[in-house]
Amino acid sequence: PMHEDEMQDWPFDLAILQPHYEKVLQFMPMAGQHDPLEQLLPLYCNPSGHGLSVQTTLFLSRMCKNHDTLKHRGIYFGGSRLAGKYFGQQNRMDCQYCGMCMYGCPYGIQYSAKNTLDELRKNDRFAYRSGFVVTRFKEKDGMVRIYGTDIKGHAQAPVDADRVILASGAPATAKIILHSLGLYNRPVKLKTSDQYYLPLLSFSGQPDIEHERLHTMCQSFWVIKKLQISPY
Repeated sequence: PMHEDEMQDWPFDLAILQPHYEKVLQFMPMAGQHDPLEQLLPLYCNPSGHGLSVQTTLFLSRMCKNHDTLKHRGIYFGGSRLAGKYFGQQNRMDCQYCGMCMYGCPYGIQYSAKNTLDELRKNDRFAYRSGFVVTRFKEKDGMVRIYGTDIKGHAQAPVDADRVILASGAPATAKIILHSLGLYNRPVKLKTSDQYYLPLLSFSGQPDIEHERLHTMCQSFWVIKKLQISPY
């Protein structure tokens, strides 16, 4: 979930999003754990677990012993929260900790929108149009007309709708909107949230980690909340 500090420049506050976090997590499985991170970032559900490495488990246990000192310095921490179900799968294998996460999980552990799409297709009021590439839309007489092509660029019959939710990622969404407004050769600023991978050193070692069976998704998550460093 977002934190209210991250939404200072947004046109609405966190309270608007909270009920929707709860709704999404009714159908999207999440693996995580109850830990001090909940003080800043609520879980909104009762997560299932996922296996942490021996190194991560030891590291988090040391942080827990120094919880009060770290909190005083604005450091909150916990296990990572992953969209997926690592055990208790139905009609599929649980996570085998084979380390193939970043290559494409062979067991379908990580959540995919395809899982929800398969459920939606069972509803008579839902239709999925494959191969329709949206290029622009136009509002007229209280309706929205959506224009598009097939995957080879051939024009398709437009689609009329009462309402449209456009969610194609930042670059594609901007392109569709600019095309719809007839705005070209205009500079567009995209804001990004940078993530960094940092090496960590420990004063105590753990043997034989090269033989440990692991998933290779994120293992732990930290938040630094200190105004002297950043208001975000």
